[in-house]
Amino acid sequence: TGLTSVIIENGVKYLGEYVFWDCTSLSSVILPNTLLSIGKYAFYRCNALTNIVIPDSVTTIQQMAFQCNPALESITVESGNTKYVSENGILFSNDKTVLYCYPAKKAGTSYIIPDSVATIADGAFNGCAELTNITIPTKVTTIPSYGFMDCTGLASITILGNVVSIGMYAFRNTAFTSVTIPDGVRTIQNGAFHSCSNLTSVTIPNSVTYIRNYAFNASLKMKDVYYAGTEAQWSAITIDSDNEVLTSATIHYNSSGAS
Repeated sequence: TGLTSVIIENGVKYLGEYVFWDCTSLSSVILPNTLLSIGKYAFYRCNALTNIVIPDSVTTIQQMAFQCNPALESITVESGNTKYVSENGILFSNDKTVLYCYPAKKAGTSYIIPDSVATIADGAFNGCAELTNITIPTKVTTIPSYGFMDCTGLASITILGNVVSIGMYAFRNTAFTSVTIPDGVRTIQNGAFHSCSNLTSVTIPNSVTYIRNYAFNASLKMKDVYYAGTEAQWSAITIDSDNEVLTSATIHYNSSGAS
């Protein structure tokens, strides 16, 4: 759209879902100090938006309110807010146990998520093309849906905790050449490694029981699967449709990875 700036007047308490969705020219937003809630996808795909200030009155920010904004450099939370906090431009819950949004254009290629974080929100790093490596702390047990989708430079990830599930499209369109699924993961969700065009091998623990639809679809360079269990255990895994690049690769049984 042609909308380039918005000033929302005092008195407004709620911004609805999708309210500025696809306002691709929107570069300036001023939110009122009466605002309580920002709806899901409220500022999704606002391609020109570089920063936003969240008033201290805001108590609810719904799913992926600020994601898919390729120019977004920082999110600032006013100091009186009791629900949210900003650290180095990154949006957290006030107690820093939840990471909500890492701005897509934030400077830097490497990021270590703070040890306090137990939950990464859906889409938190969506479209962070400049990140090349990231470390996930011990308290995190689920890689969220869309968590690192379209992080096209992301080639390395270190998972320190006991992750049990990898969410939908979590690593879609990333730069991995090889992936080691952590021991303890039981489910790899739909599209988790979809369109990873450089991915040639994956190491899968015998804890995995379910690989859902198109988890590895369109990762066309896949050649080798290193599986920690036996051939019988591999055959017992439920592998849904559109995972032919996985099932047609060379399966190395009783393996901990490429030597």
